[in-house]
Amino acid sequence: MTLHRALVTTVAVLALSADAWALSQPDGTPIPAGSGLQSLFDARGEAIDALADAAILPQTFVPGCDLNFEVIARNAGYKNSFGWYNATGSKPEPSELNEFLKCDDAVGTVRTLSIRSDPRYAGGEVGFYQAVGACGTVSDHLYVFYSEPRYNPDAQLENPFIHLLIYNSTAVPRAFYFGWEDLISGGDNDFDDLTTFVTGITCSGGGGACDTGLEGVCASGTVQCQSGGLACVGHVQPSPETCDGLDNDCNGIADEGAECPAGQVCDLGACVRRCAGELGCRSGFVCNANGMCVEPACAQLECPSGTRCVDGQCKGPCDGVVCPHGLSCRAGACVDPCLTITCDEGQVCADGLCTDRCQCTGCPSGQSCHADGRCSIDACAGSACPPGTWCDESGSCRDA
Repeated sequence: MTLHRALVTTVAVLALSADAWALSQPDGTPIPAGSGLQSLFDARGEAIDALADAAILPQTFVPGCDLNFEVIARNAGYKNSFGWYNATGSKPEPSELNEFLKCDDAVGTVRTLSIRSDPRYAGGEVGFYQAVGACGTVSDHLYVFYSEPRYNPDAQLENPFIHLLIYNSTAVPRAFYFGWEDLISGGDNDFDDLTTFVTGITCSGGGGACDTGLEGVCASGTVQCQSGGLACVGHVQPSPETCDGLDNDCNGIADEGAECPAGQVCDLGACVRRCAGELGCRSGFVCNANGMCVEPACAQLECPSGTRCVDGQCKGPCDGVVCPHGLSCRAGACVDPCLTITCDEGQVCADGLCTDRCQCTGCPSGQSCHADGRCSIDACAGSACPPGTWCDESGSCRDA
């Protein structure tokens, strides 16, 4: 993946490396070796650089309603099987490995898997494995390699050998290529021993705070899973400058050209009057070092960029702001946290995060799934809370 900084969408895709290749084995060998994967991607119309775009993240995934797995290459002496397991934080036992591509499934085989409806699915994230052998299975194999490399048989070292490369598809949303290497310590490192194309899964790890790489109010964001990869999606879009101590237009300069009422100028994030010579300032204000009339408590205080002095304290735009239920503070305003979010097809935005539609994920106990893909509280069905209130889990109306 490469780092994209787009001012319009305020999305930065998390970078893996700026080198000609992204990954190497502990012995320094760049991976993948050879032209097998690159030729495969080119033939499928993908704008993927097999070296630069190689990734080992994500290591676990969130399954959608239906997952389609296509075998697109088998270039190994072994015949390997492929399956999934519940990602629990511990190495799965053999009995916890669930095979769905058999060792003799030929190139062109397509299988549809509904992990979410499988009684073996524990909820949450899943990992994938490859069982290696003459006809590798869970019960009869030479080795098992995992999408979580710390579980691999040659992972005793702090820097373990890599056996799975992951690529985001550039042609199909929410799709990945899995390229497996099936030899201990990397072998020939071609990573096309078993190659599968997987649709219907999304990466895990969304929800955390992140930096978009942009300036000013556009800098803060939330990690989202978009188009199969982790992306930093900004909370705020650029807007014209106002006198508030913030860089509203995201050009790196706060309050540049911000307008104020007649007779006032923008100083330190507030529209203030200039000190009127010997007359000084009107009652309740004093003249600061910049020749501006300010609150006495702010006269000697210099606040860092992105804050302004209020009652003698440097405050950020959301400090002390309590928003009504369902809204979040963004650059000093209470807004719908989904306002700037565009989700992939089959997903909806809830509380600022893209999630699969409830027709796929189901709803918690006491909630029902609606046509828009969101869950609602059963106890609130048919109730209409007055303006300024919201309906809680018990069906009671509470102040927003």
